[in-house]
Amino acid sequence: SETRAPRLCVECEGVVDPWRFNLDSVHASIRHLAKEGQGFRKEVADFACVSPAMGLRYSLQRFKAYNTNRKKKVLTEETILCAPLRVHA
Repeated sequence: SETRAPRLCVECEGVVDPWRFNLDSVHASIRHLAKEGQGFRKEVADFACVSPAMGLRYSLQRFKAYNTNRKKKVLTEETILCAPLRVHA
């Protein structure tokens, strides 16, 4: 049987099937590192996760600056997961 990975929707650019490969856990973990109105917790500089197929690393302050430039304040699945899905595609 074919294993389908999470991917971007071609119509809305949202994340399709984020629960596959536990990317929903990545989303939830990064949201837990956020601090209301301040970006991310200062005591955590980076967030990293690895799997047999790939690894992700977020420099949280750079990620905050990136989202600020894009005018994205809410850490949605799209905000957090689209960048690595685009790189992986």
